[in-house]
Amino acid sequence: MPSTSPELSPTSSPHTVTLPVTLPGAEPRPIAARSARAEPLGDVNLGRRLRGLVTANLVVTANLTLREVLAQIVESARDLLDCDYAALGVIGDDGRLAQFLHLGMDEDAAAGLGDLPRGDGILGVLVDDPRPLRLHDLGAHPASSGFPAGHPPMRSFIGAPIRVRDLVFGNIYLTDKRGGGPFTADDEELLVALAANAALAVDHARLHDELVRT
Repeated sequence: MPSTSPELSPTSSPHTVTLPVTLPGAEPRPIAARSARAEPLGDVNLGRRLRGLVTANLVVTANLTLREVLAQIVESARDLLDCDYAALGVIGDDGRLAQFLHLGMDEDAAAGLGDLPRGDGILGVLVDDPRPLRLHDLGAHPASSGFPAGHPPMRSFIGAPIRVRDLVFGNIYLTDKRGGGPFTADDEELLVALAANAALAVDHARLHDELVRT
């Protein structure tokens, strides 16, 4: 996936993170003592990933400008789902990818790939049908158009749309889960949750940048 430093229309306002509070007059709920018995491995992993999602959401919404928000979405998605490559494609007025940010490929390799992706192949599947997509081997999908010369090989794939005010702003794309396995249903749930929070951050950022310009 080639890289760019996109010229983005700025737009966002301050974000508020709401934390749980004890309401006046409400009796505090007793906190159960933790068992000395070790938690099942599945519970430990789930807890770790949920904490990762909370952290990713906080980091994404901590940014104000659209440029910062988009860059942080890409980084947070890659870290949260523990994969090698991450990208975010912003859909233009013509229904094609107008901007494309990526993480994981070095700049020299990306520069040698030529033009930025415009939404062909697997990337275009999500543009045309904006629903979460998980593939064990993206090269085996009928829509796969292969990679240009010099592009690193990629196998496992997961993608999800970012919807802002009922419109698809863009898509998050992740490939090559570390460890060699496929992306899971749990990965999909985490990515969809992150995309929903990212949509709020994008909406705020666009408003912020608009206010700055006026």
